[in-house]
Amino acid sequence: METKLELFKNVMYYMFKEDALPELNFDDFSHMWLALMEKWEIKMEEEKWERFLDEINCKKSDDYIWFSETFNKYFYE
Repeated sequence: METKLELFKNVMYYMFKEDALPELNFDDFSHMWLALMEKWEIKMEEEKWERFLDEINCKKSDDYIWFSETFNKYFYE
């Protein structure tokens, strides 16, 4: 069974993956993710959240391993 953070990571990845939701932009994704964080009671300091968003806003995020490692760096530390 997935933990709440594992589920959140996978939801984020598959939403953001190239061409999964092509009509949405990064700002749309970040707002949806924040809503999920609030709903699922996942806490993160705003500054750390902004650094995470800056880091994942790149083509490398299409790679699940890279995305997971980056997610883990911010959400599990």
